[in-house]
Amino acid sequence: MGTLSSDVLEASLGINVFKTENFSWNMNITMDKITQTVTKLNVAPFTYGSAGNDGDAGSFFIEEGSIFGMIYGIQFVETLDQMALNLKYSGVADADIAAELDNYVVNSDGYVIEKGTEGTKYEAVTSVLGDDGNVEKSQIGDANPDFRMGISNTFTYKGFSLYALLDWKQGGDVYNLTNQWMYRDYRAAAMDQFGKEEYQKKTTDYYQSLYAVASMNKHFVEDGTYLKVREISLYYQLGADKLSGFLGGALKGVKVGVIGRNLFTFTNYSGFDPEVGSTEGDGDATIQAWDEFAYPNFRTFSGSIEIKF
Repeated sequence: MGTLSSDVLEASLGINVFKTENFSWNMNITMDKITQTVTKLNVAPFTYGSAGNDGDAGSFFIEEGSIFGMIYGIQFVETLDQMALNLKYSGVADADIAAELDNYVVNSDGYVIEKGTEGTKYEAVTSVLGDDGNVEKSQIGDANPDFRMGISNTFTYKGFSLYALLDWKQGGDVYNLTNQWMYRDYRAAAMDQFGKEEYQKKTTDYYQSLYAVASMNKHFVEDGTYLKVREISLYYQLGADKLSGFLGGALKGVKVGVIGRNLFTFTNYSGFDPEVGSTEGDGDATIQAWDEFAYPNFRTFSGSIEIKF
């Protein structure tokens, strides 16, 4: 059906940070960045993957020359210059555009609205139009991270061993459909007006215009950067020299440990977990950063006992 070319950047580094007779500290760092470009397509451009309420139109658009993982949808007018183009594309004569622009202002959320409607039930956002006068779909996000990095540290002291793994993803957008559905049901955190300045308060009708009947739109695209404490494990090992009195010397070693995984997540993402993916529509979960009521990664704790004879 088509051909992808991949630009892959990978790097790894191992460091013996510190070492004495009884103590050692080793660090390993890995990093990668992958960009995939559609170099040849044997069919017409198409969309695929999760789609909100856009029917058969998926959230990811594929055409020759495009970067795999780009998120497509509608955008809302954010500047008066964009509004001027909207007026032009909707049929307003060039000579009348300046006068028409006087009827619009930018609200406290950064969207262009009709002047005098801010804070009322008539306040609403406006979709960006294409030159054909119809609502335009364009790139609204990029699921590809700037890079991924893993940082592992191993500390040993006599019979103790401590392992810690950090997982860092920098950049890469997530489409938060979960939050969008909360707008529909009047349950989104943003809709709570308590403590807001008067000029920032909005009505539920305004948030329904952002919801846009679950159509893919830029308002619900968020930065998916995170730093996770992926694992911390602590082990203690007894060697044969300390176990010679047990079982007539048949016991060669005992190692006990406790392991915690997915312990902490540091992120500005508003959902439960920025590490999300979807395989809806036969998509690729590794690139479809799509949050649709997904469970977060579970925090787990476990223990282990290893006995050698």
